[in-house]
Amino acid sequence: MPAPPSLIDLGSGINTQDTINKLMELERTPIRRIEGENVGRNRKIKAWESLRKMTEDLASKSTDLHSIAGPFTKRLIVSSRPDAVSGTAINNAEAITQKIRVKQLAERHKIHTTPFPSENKLPSGSFDIQSGEKRLKLSFQGGSLSQFRDFLEAKASVLLQANLTNSGQGSQILEIESKTNGSAGKLRFHDPQGLLKKVGLLSKKNIKKELPFLAENLQGSTGEKGLSYKIQREGKSLALRRGSVKMLLPTSEKIQSLSNGNLQVKLIGKEVASKSRRENVRKGPVRKQSVRYGPEISIEVGPVRLTGKNISRTREISLGEEGESSSLPLIRTKLNLIYRSGGKEKSLSFDKELLEGQAKDVILPLKDLPPDSQIEGLSFQTDGGIEILSPSVILPQSIAPSHEIQGAKDAVLTVNGIPMRRTKNEGLEDVITGASLNLNKVTKEDVQIEIKVDEDKILAKVKEWIESYNLLLRSLRKGMKTSNETELSVAGGRSQSSRNQRGIFSADLTVRQLTAQMNEVVSSAYPVIDEQKGFHVLPDIGISTGKIGSNWKNIREGLLVMDETKFKDAAVQKPIALKNLFSSDTNKDRAIDHGVAYQMSEKLKPYNQASGGLISIRIELLKEKIRSSKDQIHRREEIIERKRKNLRQQFGRMEQAIKKSKNVRNYLNRFGSQPQNNQ
Repeated sequence: MPAPPSLIDLGSGINTQDTINKLMELERTPIRRIEGENVGRNRKIKAWESLRKMTEDLASKSTDLHSIAGPFTKRLIVSSRPDAVSGTAINNAEAITQKIRVKQLAERHKIHTTPFPSENKLPSGSFDIQSGEKRLKLSFQGGSLSQFRDFLEAKASVLLQANLTNSGQGSQILEIESKTNGSAGKLRFHDPQGLLKKVGLLSKKNIKKELPFLAENLQGSTGEKGLSYKIQREGKSLALRRGSVKMLLPTSEKIQSLSNGNLQVKLIGKEVASKSRRENVRKGPVRKQSVRYGPEISIEVGPVRLTGKNISRTREISLGEEGESSSLPLIRTKLNLIYRSGGKEKSLSFDKELLEGQAKDVILPLKDLPPDSQIEGLSFQTDGGIEILSPSVILPQSIAPSHEIQGAKDAVLTVNGIPMRRTKNEGLEDVITGASLNLNKVTKEDVQIEIKVDEDKILAKVKEWIESYNLLLRSLRKGMKTSNETELSVAGGRSQSSRNQRGIFSADLTVRQLTAQMNEVVSSAYPVIDEQKGFHVLPDIGISTGKIGSNWKNIREGLLVMDETKFKDAAVQKPIALKNLFSSDTNKDRAIDHGVAYQMSEKLKPYNQASGGLISIRIELLKEKIRSSKDQIHRREEIIERKRKNLRQQFGRMEQAIKKSKNVRNYLNRFGSQPQNNQ
């Protein structure tokens, strides 16, 4: 409070203001004591707030370790060729290793026109565009190639994107790319008025359409040896032993029958007939053949000479009508061309006979099918064994894109030797359970993909937890510190003065209790499901208060240290046991109820709660005392001010009385000094 204005000096010669100020300073002694207490309380509030932040940080890191999305649940995909195959794994994915070979990347269908003169105009016309199951009927009103491109962008953007480039010499080329990945996105056109032919997008050409064997499109009979078929040569051939197999075409591959088209397939006899079929052998003339099994050789062993004689045998080989070997049994094979016509599924059958090792090209004319039919697939049935080479459809002089920059292709890969096809290269979530793969490059060898625990992330998170624990423990121990320190006095260096240093929390039971509970959490043993594979205490995984032989003073401090090598070994060798040490579900109710991290967060809850927490209560009590003491200071200041006013009044009256007395004295002195007249 500012000092009041000085009293007017009335000539008493006494410094009344200085006297009043000294008296007021004595009155303010209790206020200074209270203000000093408030300074200490504010220091404690800051210390408690810092402590609360540290407990909240440790609780947060503990929760992160035992939460369902914590580092122990994270999985990492390690690829031997990240440039070829990469990806990410979901939480808690099974740790497995797979071998993947990328044989073909998925590509979008991309075509372009022949150069079209810029000054030429296109006539009006209607046409259809189909990609997958989507089909658009479009009508163009005529115009330039640029206007046709704009028309496609506006009306067919759901199926494709169109770009225009200058080819030179006043011509332009229109490029069209499908927006759907893989074979399903192949662009198909129906051009009854010939508009697309005039723009140079379509033309007549021979088309050969390969129909590869895909595991997902095959249905085979099952016998003692499992399925009757086996895919070979990356889907280009199929080995079929005695039994049957049905090959269905995907929707995108189904073919409308054409009057001038043919479906061709090559059959090769592969399997020797069983004994029960050996009577089914062609008879014919025979010829004798001598067979020599090796040359004559000799060797000397000491004085003895050993000679190996040439061995020869004669066998009879039966001859067919043309002199060829025909002693092998016949392999009868039945082919069925499956098609749909009039809303019903029908088939066209063909019977073929093969000898072991014999190859036959089989041509199935599509002209034999009804005009409205659609090929659905093929089926093969054999009583022996055959190899079927990938069927193909030859469509001569068919309407097709004039220039194909990039064919509509599916991604082709093998997983542990099992062939697969996918329509895209990125985000493949159905190849390996729990993983999303990206195919980046074709490979000639297997790429090893391993889903594993991310031990580096676990290590980083646990190290952060240890640092947070140590920071809080240091602060607690510093606050509880009580020690006597003796210092030499500055003057002379002989006399000594003793000073008792006490921590800010030295007498606080709450802090001592918190320290004890933290120590209990990190030093306790925890239950494990499997005694041979589990960890009971933190030192089992390389976390302790010090290595064997460390300084006892450091160990006594209780700060945690980590042996990173031992911890990483635990993370790699026993990831589940490591997780269970920090967070476990002991009663199998799918809720975490035990573990170091869980217990730490539970022990800290009563302290760091924003409302009703022990630290918050301490802070509020200190703030309340400060508010109360400020009120007390205010009341004392008012009392002191009243006393100041009273003193000023009293000293004022005293000054006036003294001045009056001085005036009387001066008057009398003057009167007594005047000369008297004698009469």
